[in-house]
Amino acid sequence: MSNIGEKIKLYRKRAGISQAKLAEEIGYTQSAVYSWEKGKAIPPLATLEEIAIALEVNFFDLVDLKNDGELAEQHISKYPFDSPSPAERAMGYISSLLIDFTEEGINKVITYIEDLSGNPKYNLSLGDSSKLRKLFESSKESNETSSEG
Repeated sequence: MSNIGEKIKLYRKRAGISQAKLAEEIGYTQSAVYSWEKGKAIPPLATLEEIAIALEVNFFDLVDLKNDGELAEQHISKYPFDSPSPAERAMGYISSLLIDFTEEGINKVITYIEDLSGNPKYNLSLGDSSKLRKLFESSKESNETSSEG
């Protein structure tokens, strides 16, 4: 089951917008917004796009590629350059986890990420650029080998 409604509620509350205000901004009733947030219905694709704009979030903050595949595919076919990068998907996931963290917990996560970003093992933009080239070449070779077999 999709959690689009939970995400609408989360981002609406973060934006400090009431159900009635969101409904007004997108041309629906408050009861429709309530129904979406409770998971009783899912808004149509165009409406989800309007909700994302109204809440100032990316469409993929509301729609999960894995769980809401059909809606995601419809959106991607309409806007192929709006697909989230792996980093954007990770940020959306991390963001959803951080909701219940204390400030101390959030600071600890930031410290971990900063530590990882400074390590060439995890950050391809660091260190010798030949590592990136080697990674690319080995990937290319394995693809050629698998296509020959």
